[in-house]
Amino acid sequence: AASEKVRITETGNVGIGTASPDYNTEIEFAAGNHTQGLSITNSQAGGYGSSLYFTSERSDNNAHVNAARIFTQGQDSWNSEASADSNLFFATALNGSLNTRMVIKHDGNVGIGETSPANLLHVKASDVGAAPIDTALMVLEKSGTNYLSFMGANTNTQGVLFGDADDNDVGGITYNHSSNYMAFNTAAAERMRIDSAGTTIVTNADGSAN
Repeated sequence: AASEKVRITETGNVGIGTASPDYNTEIEFAAGNHTQGLSITNSQAGGYGSSLYFTSERSDNNAHVNAARIFTQGQDSWNSEASADSNLFFATALNGSLNTRMVIKHDGNVGIGETSPANLLHVKASDVGAAPIDTALMVLEKSGTNYLSFMGANTNTQGVLFGDADDNDVGGITYNHSSNYMAFNTAAAERMRIDSAGTTIVTNADGSAN
């Protein structure tokens, strides 16, 4: 027996798998896993990818502009599913032109401002003319002054911790905002402190201070 598959309501909403769509287009299905609900397919011999555009229209003169785009691109041309490697790009518009802002590469590397990240995360404001070390998980690149900034409450502590399989904070460099001092830790204990007056206090292994 025939059954309804698509409904267009009196308000113009389109429902696929639902008779009461709440949005312009709503696709509804019941599944116990991540069933493919919507597919954008590019059918051609190269095996590259597809795009999803976000378009804005002016109501006064019907002018259109592509405001953003999400698209896939093959790492190389593929001829079978088993050989397919894909990259996912995110683009936004600046002065009417789409520019790629972020990419997730086929190997899981993420680039922000960098379309060919060789590290797990590469944030690039401008090119410095040198390749980053390949053992770094995160790279922050800028040809001008460059900082890694931590912002928090003036009563808390911030810092960088170093850990391993035996101790997840065996070393560290921390800043205490309540008392305004910076501490340096090794072997899970504070070894040196620079206080708010600039005095350096070194703690010996026996707990005494210099």
